[in-house]
This record gives sequence, structure tokens and C-alpha cells, in this order.
Amino acid sequence: MALTNKTLEDTLHSLGLISEDQCTTIKKELSASGKTARQIILDNGYVTEEVLAKTQAILLDVPFINLEKSKVPNEVLKIIPERISKTYDVIAFFQDENSHLKVAMANPADFQAIEFLEKKTGLVIEPYMALPKHIHALQDQYRGLTSEINKALADVQDEESISITSEGDSSGLEEDSLIDAPVARVVNTILEYAVKSNASDIHIEPMETKTRVRYRVDGVMQEALTLPKQVQPAVVSRIKIMSRLKIDEKRIPQDGRFRITFNNKDSDLRISTLPTIFGEKIVMRILDRSTAAPTLEQLGYRGQALDIVNRNIKRPNGLILTTGPTGSGKSTSLFAVLTQLNSGTVNCITLEDPVEYWITGVNQVQINVQAGLTFASGLRSVLRQDPDIVMVGEIRDHETAEMAIHAALTGHLVVSTLHTNSAAGAIPRFLDMGVEPFLLASSLRIVIGQRLARKICPDCMDMYEAPKEIADMIRESLPELFDPKSPIKDKIPQWYPKLPKDILEKPIKLVKGLGCDTCNQTGYQGRVGIYEVLEANEEIARLTIQRASEFDLLNVAKKNYMITLKQDGILKALEARTTLEEVMRISQD
Repeated sequence: MALTNKTLEDTLHSLGLISEDQCTTIKKELSASGKTARQIILDNGYVTEEVLAKTQAILLDVPFINLEKSKVPNEVLKIIPERISKTYDVIAFFQDENSHLKVAMANPADFQAIEFLEKKTGLVIEPYMALPKHIHALQDQYRGLTSEINKALADVQDEESISITSEGDSSGLEEDSLIDAPVARVVNTILEYAVKSNASDIHIEPMETKTRVRYRVDGVMQEALTLPKQVQPAVVSRIKIMSRLKIDEKRIPQDGRFRITFNNKDSDLRISTLPTIFGEKIVMRILDRSTAAPTLEQLGYRGQALDIVNRNIKRPNGLILTTGPTGSGKSTSLFAVLTQLNSGTVNCITLEDPVEYWITGVNQVQINVQAGLTFASGLRSVLRQDPDIVMVGEIRDHETAEMAIHAALTGHLVVSTLHTNSAAGAIPRFLDMGVEPFLLASSLRIVIGQRLARKICPDCMDMYEAPKEIADMIRESLPELFDPKSPIKDKIPQWYPKLPKDILEKPIKLVKGLGCDTCNQTGYQGRVGIYEVLEANEEIARLTIQRASEFDLLNVAKKNYMITLKQDGILKALEARTTLEEVMRISQD
């Protein structure tokens, strides 16, 4: 930071922002009134507060940052404690990977404050000039999650913690009696802020000296806050009571669920407990009941892949599978298919664990293993209900797999999910379950492999020309698109219609997110699917009967111009839907 010898009023005058007479008036008032030049300028309305702050930034040789309507990630905000933030009128708003902390300051010339912050945080402080009112507005975030939690924690009494976590039968504990308890407020606040953040999961993790709370937002874990170690058992017990679980059983995992309503938005929560060496860990999956199932196009299906899916779901029978890891959007794809097929002329029944979307006109069945209602037993009963379309939430074992194929061969359209890493891997996985190859070959229609990529933030998207090595990698990954001899080249609109028409004539352009208030400085907002759709044609059926390997099946699919997961991701990067870095992160084998 370099200070100039110019005064604030002289700088404003040199920039043409105030007149010479105004500059003279300011200097006279400085000696007569004892006010600062800043006060005099604002009192007389010579320039706005923002113009004044930008001029001060020029004088101090520091950047100016407009923090109006900004929101700082909790993990960054809490690097500087609230007390220190308010004492020095500072706010941390971004931390990079090189241990640098960007801090907005009302007075970036306060070198003592900067030195103190560096000692306190152990980071290199990069000062920015900001309007005091914007800093004060951001300080209100301290009264958000962390402040509300701390307020509730201050009210937690030892006897309340003991009564909630006492050993024995929980049947005598009424939920209503704990609604206003401090621990209940802690849990409610954690849930409320998870819904506000559009989190898909909440992790409450016991550690040696503290309890960490993290949210998964757009597929990435973000630390929300830490709780004192001593309240962790009470928080776990409160969640167990809400989920109707046994609070005195801490040796084995338990599963439960409950529902919350926040701002007229209903959400179902799936609860899983797990004993660890430092206590019980809680994971809560949030399912938004108010969200309607999206269309295939909204999910990111394009061109050839979309045509294959649409063609096969119109067939009266057969097996359609979606594959991918947990949280890759498999069930959402199936519900998009069901929504498209749902009409008054078909009988559609689902078996789910849990029911994630409500679809009017579809008979949805909740799996209840404790009561004996499993996927296999449920499917057996469903087939006696005269269905046209059956959705099985997941095929996990030989019995369910065999019954699903039997249903597909006897005139039903069966859609389901399977845990494999690729579309081609679903066929060997089915055969490993003990299914006869000729039965699978006769019933299988398509297999969809998928992942979820974070979408680029539209408010801070920046386009750049791909470096040569990246451009070469893209061309090698998409020979169908860039190879002059490719028969697909002249059919790009059918193969992948969203690509820019001049993509082959110009240098390859990619996008990145610079980070802004909208996306909490991440550069991403929301998610989009990337897909590969394997159609079970005659050649694939022959290889299935021969028990061919995943590698051989994939090679045949590629010869038929199947767009692979990686290719679809690169195409979506070229379409400016996501970044190439995000595609590489989720699509690597």
C-alpha cells in the first residue's frame, strides 16, 4: 500500500469531481471547524459516499470493493471474530489458496489493524476499501447462523442436556415438551439455514474437541459452523427424538426420517446415525417435497442422447436403467421419464425408498423393510396390480433383478437405478447378480450413465480462449466433432444441437466463473447433468449373451457414436453450461 502526499480534497479536485471553490471551502472549514475533510465533503454534498470512498482508495493505492447485496460464506466470515470485525470496521470476504485473506475496511490506512489481523488469523491480509454501511450490513451475518446458535447455546443448562441424553426408553419423552428447549432451537436453526442455503445434505460430525456442522451445496461440502463438544450428545438426541429413533441405542447405526416446513416449503429429511470413536455422527438428506420433477431437456439431455431416450420410453415393454454413484441424479432422471409418460391411459406404480417426488396420478409405494416390504416383495405385489409402467427405486440383489427382467419380458415397461460407474458397466453387474444373459439381452432397452456438474454462475461468467494443450485435448476427446472424415461432422445439430454453429471455424472458447456475491465467490450456481446413453441394439445384445467385458461393450457403443460421459461434459463446457475443470473432476475414471 503506497500513500501519496495529496490530500483528499486535492485529489477530488484533480479528478474534476469538485470545483476549485469547493476545494478552497473545504480547506477553510478544516482549520475552522475541526472536522475531517471526509465529514465536510459529505455534509456539503459535494460528492456521494461511494465516489468519496473510491477516491480514498486511489489515495491509498488499494482496490475498492462494492459489497452492496453481498453475502459472505460462513467459513470465510468467521475467520475474523465478530468483536474484532466491529472494533475495526472490517469484514473478511474471500480467502484464496495462498493463505491470503481479502478484507474490506472502512479505513485501509489503519496499519495497526492490518498487523493485528495478520497476527490473529495467521494469514496475509489484502485490504480493500469499502463503504462503512456495506461493512455494517455484512456484519449482520454474524447474527445469522453462528450468532443464533450461540444465543441458544448460552441458554443450554446442564440439567437439560442430561435429561435429553439419559439412558433408557425414550417413549416417555414427548416431542412437544422440547420444542422451546435451547437444544431444540440449535437443531431448528441448523435445519433452517440448510434449507435457506439449498443444501442437499447436513453432516453433524463429532471430533475430538468439537463438533463440526457441514452442508453439501451443489455437490460440494461447506463448513457451516462448529459446536462445543459437550452439546453434541444433546443435539444427536434431539434429532433422534424428531426421527422416532432410540436415543439410548448408540452402538449401532439407525435410520429414520421426519418432515419440516420453512417459509411454506415442505422438506422431508432422511436421517442416518453412525457410531464413531468420538460419538455418533448424523447425516441428514434433505428432499424438497415442493419441487416438481423437471423435464429431460431441463436436466441437460441433448440431441442424440435425448432422441434415444424418447424413442425407447415410448416402447410398451422393456428395461430402462440409470446408473451412477449416490447423488448423481438417477432418481430425478427416472421421475422426468415418469412425468412424461404419466397419462390417464396408463397405470404407473413406483417402489421407492424414500418417495422423493410426488407425481399426481402415479401410485407411489414407500419401501418399509422393517415391515417386510422390500423392493423384491413389493415388486411381486405390484405385478398383481395390472401395471403398465413400474419404477423400482434400486435394483440391489438377484431376486429384484430377476423379477424386474421378468416384468419387462411380460409386457411391462420397467425403469430402475443401478450403482455402477458407467452405462456399459451395468450389463456385467446384472450378470454378476445371477441373471441369465439371454433374458437380459431380450429385455434391456437402454442404460443411462450420469453425473452432476456444477453450472457456471451467469452473473460472473467470463469467456477465454483455451490454451493450445487444452484445445488439443478437446479435439482428441471429440474426434466425431473435429475429425474432418467423421460422418457425424455434418450432423452436429442432430448429434448435439446446443453447440455454437461456428465452433469449428473459430478458436475453442471456454468459460470460467470469476466469483461474485450471487454464487458466494465460488463461480458456480446450481447443477446440470452429464450423460451417456447406451442403446441395447443387436450388437450389444450379442455381446451380452457372450458375457462380454465392460471394455468391449464400451468400444462397440463408441463405434455407434455414443456420446460418453466425458464427451458430454466437454460439450456442455463448450456450450458454456459448466467449466472444463468441473467436467474433469467428475468424469475421470
